[in-house]
Amino acid sequence: MRQAFFLSHLGLGDNICLLGAAVYLSTQYDKVWFVVKKKNENNIRIFIEEYLNIYLYVVEDDHKISPSFGYSMEEFKKITQNMTLYLSGYHKLSGNKTDYTMFPLCFYDDMNLDRNIFYNYFPVVHINDDHLIRVLETNLPIIFCHDQSSTHESNLLQRQGLSIENNIVINPSYNMYPSNHPFYDIAQQYVYLPLAYYIPLIEISDTIIMFDSSFWCMVIHLHTKSECKKYCYYRHESTEVYPGYRMADPSSIYVQV
Repeated sequence: MRQAFFLSHLGLGDNICLLGAAVYLSTQYDKVWFVVKKKNENNIRIFIEEYLNIYLYVVEDDHKISPSFGYSMEEFKKITQNMTLYLSGYHKLSGNKTDYTMFPLCFYDDMNLDRNIFYNYFPVVHINDDHLIRVLETNLPIIFCHDQSSTHESNLLQRQGLSIENNIVINPSYNMYPSNHPFYDIAQQYVYLPLAYYIPLIEISDTIIMFDSSFWCMVIHLHTKSECKKYCYYRHESTEVYPGYRMADPSSIYVQV
């Protein structure tokens, strides 16, 4: 049995950016072991549940699997015995330094995988959204706004001069409407869902505003409306904005400003 062991950066956004690699490797091997953190397991499992030969190797953190983070090399070799290793980023055991300016394609470069795999093998997930009809019944422009990342938060809606009154605004991190607002119950249905559950809503949104976080890593692969306005804020420099980012455009990752 041909098996691959696949270890890259373990943030949720990193995992999502590497789903294409996992799916591609599943066409080349009988089993693919994809390392993820326990806290991200459920989110990633939704994307791969139709790929029966992709198995999640779940760890608490990097120190529980990566020799680069102090894990026993002897134990690592036992776990990965007779497997082909695909390591990237901080977890590489040798080779050239990773060029992080090319994130996330640098991970594909590290593993000697064609960059087109990032785009062409991203898994298609079919999600039924029973709440979408209530969003559409408002007859208002739909805004998907993700303004809280693991390191930053900011009122990105206000920065674009947009209002919760003239639009129906869905924020996955919190409800932007007061409890007595007629749209409160609609927005509340979308708080803290698994990332994939937002796909149907995002694909019909009129405006998408977000940090370059795990949501960005997913949205760049989705079939959004051609007229959708997209704004991606740089997480570490929240004053920087990438207006009109073409999230499905394979010619570039970021729009340079």
